[in-house]
Amino acid sequence: MQDQLVAGWTILIIEDEPDNVNVVRKVMEFHGANVYVADNGIDGLQMLTNMTPSLVLLDLSMPQMDGWEVLRTLRSKTGLAQLPVIALTAHAMSGDEESVMAAGFDGYIAKPIRINTLLPKIKEALQRANKLQQAQASAVNQARRPASLDVQDFRVLIVEDEFDSIRMVSKILSYHKVETRIVHNGFECLSELATYTPSVIVMDLAMPGKNGWETLYEIRANPSTQQIPVVAVTAYGSSNVAQDALDAGFNAYFPKPLSPATFVSDLLRIVKE
Repeated sequence: MQDQLVAGWTILIIEDEPDNVNVVRKVMEFHGANVYVADNGIDGLQMLTNMTPSLVLLDLSMPQMDGWEVLRTLRSKTGLAQLPVIALTAHAMSGDEESVMAAGFDGYIAKPIRINTLLPKIKEALQRANKLQQAQASAVNQARRPASLDVQDFRVLIVEDEFDSIRMVSKILSYHKVETRIVHNGFECLSELATYTPSVIVMDLAMPGKNGWETLYEIRANPSTQQIPVVAVTAYGSSNVAQDALDAGFNAYFPKPLSPATFVSDLLRIVKE
């Protein structure tokens, strides 16, 4: 029986293995979707200049341009940044899904692709993408305040490994035309600070490799960075964590989810203090 939700969808498969393409095409066309195929990332991006599909299924391992690079290009383009993209990979290992989702994919399907699980995984990814888009739209609407903010020469460095949070914060900052740079862990943060001086650092406390606490210690120990305001953010909000963050040397502490209506003005206030 056809799935009426899928009927009429337009799906772009960017995949260089014909067997995988045939499985996806068979399932999705049975349910009434229109399926288009590109066998490499360059051709896939070219096709996306002339179409806006409901969904992209993107192989991670391809010659010329791999799926990671294709995704980065998509997310950097205004008209394609919100497009739902599901990763396809033949090398499923522990931790792969976390890496894929952190990179900005909306879902993850391991090869060989199984007919009975393909559609549920696609629907799950689309639901997740839709919820994120709704949250981002709400954030921007709340951020629209009558009074303009003076953000000239205001630079924010985001240190965060959770892509949903990155998108949300970036959306708010971009609305106010704030210069923003993004890194994904403490090591990248310290490397970035060697050549870049932000007005303020917004840093997640819980990150793999080097967490926010350890990164702050090194920032404060370096004479060239010790005066930069650093704001801690975490999903595990409690009065104890907030006080611990302030005692450790953070300038402020924001629990997740952040407040879109006051986030930028709060950062400006912290920098001026």
